[in-house]
Amino acid sequence: MPENMLDSLRIVCQDSANMPRPTRSLARIKRAEEIGRRIRLARENVGLSVRELAGRLRVNISTVYRFEDGDTEHTIPQLERIARAIGCDPASLAFTENQEAKAV
Repeated sequence: MPENMLDSLRIVCQDSANMPRPTRSLARIKRAEEIGRRIRLARENVGLSVRELAGRLRVNISTVYRFEDGDTEHTIPQLERIARAIGCDPASLAFTENQEAKAV
């Protein structure tokens, strides 16, 4: 039985540390991979290396590889930063032409 609030917090943190992590759905994984593929293509189309893009974004090279491999889900601000660093439209990273037309 916890004696004070701090003990209660420790118990909650210990319990949550042992909980299974939620898994991403297959659709979310595919979406992240597709956006990552578009990032890689856009980077290659302007002749940037992974190292150069990492420098422009001020992140590690491994972070750029995670973006491009779809190992991370991309946020809108993140896509905007990446697009600025590459010099392309953020929508081109997020949507295909057909998806963009449907989204508008």
